[in-house]
Formats: sequence, C-alpha cells, structure tokens
Amino acid sequence: MRGQFVNDGETKATLKVTADTMVVSGGPLVITASYKVVGVTNDTVTVELSAPGTPKGNMVVQVLADSLVIQDSFIFGGKWKRQ
Repeated sequence: MRGQFVNDGETKATLKVTADTMVVSGGPLVITASYKVVGVTNDTVTVELSAPGTPKGNMVVQVLADSLVIQDSFIFGGKWKRQ
C-alpha cells in the first residue's frame, strides 16, 4: 500500500502512504491521518484512520498493481494511480 499516488478526479491531488500515515495534498490543503490495518481479505485492506480532534473511522482500500481504490472516506476516497 505504501507509495505516492495521484487521483483520477477533476481536482488534482496527491496521496502519500507510509508505514503508518496517509497524507493527501491539493493546492494549499494538506490533510494527514494515522492509520492501522484492522483487516485483510485478498486484495482488500480495512484500515482505521485517526487524526487529532476527529473521531476514528474505518475505510476500505483495494490494493491493485498500479493503483489504490479507497471507499468509505470523503477525504481519501476515490481511485489513486501510483506515480
């Protein structure tokens, strides 16, 4: 899951995934969240997100050869192509 990604949407944004954080940036906006894996099924990973001042929440990440497809997250959701 680790790497640098760019979204397929109208608004160009980048996503950086490290061992324990996800950072999405677009223009002047940067959002950082910590995550931990709470489930794995085939190519799908469920992660728990946490950020200061916000409630924890889960999202589903489908890990493909050249991209990530993220569901259940307004900020991180969508298809992200590996750079």
